[in-house]
Amino acid sequence: MTKIIVIIFSLLLSLMMSILPFSGRLLELNPSWCLLTLLFWTYGYPRIINVGMAWCIGIITDGLTGSLLGMHAFSFVITVFLFDLFCRRFHMFHILQQSLVMGVLVAFNSILLLSLEHLLTDNMTDWTVMLSAVTSVLCWPFYRFFGQKFHLIRG
Repeated sequence: MTKIIVIIFSLLLSLMMSILPFSGRLLELNPSWCLLTLLFWTYGYPRIINVGMAWCIGIITDGLTGSLLGMHAFSFVITVFLFDLFCRRFHMFHILQQSLVMGVLVAFNSILLLSLEHLLTDNMTDWTVMLSAVTSVLCWPFYRFFGQKFHLIRG
């Protein structure tokens, strides 16, 4: 029961972190907190946090960020599904390899969001939104460290 509370609290915290009032370069450097948290819990508890939870968090993210309804939900579902396909092998990777995989997944998510936005609204955003993948790579070791420190995931 306490793990469920920790999961819900961390997802709410990631939602709050994703709407922090940054501007300019800081906004582009903001990691994809919701996606990283979803991937962290999918890594630790794939039976609890799955595609359905990714869809729910994506819909909430869409509402909070003011994007088209369903864009983040769709991209989170696809990214979590791809991660879930090789989650068992992910446990064997070294922390640096895991960080690179997280960077690739966040970059894939960003490309998917950019493509959806371009198709649906005809807006074209800068490539600089890909900088969030770099900062997400830097954040993943902290996720792993705290997860192991507080026995939330297995090492």
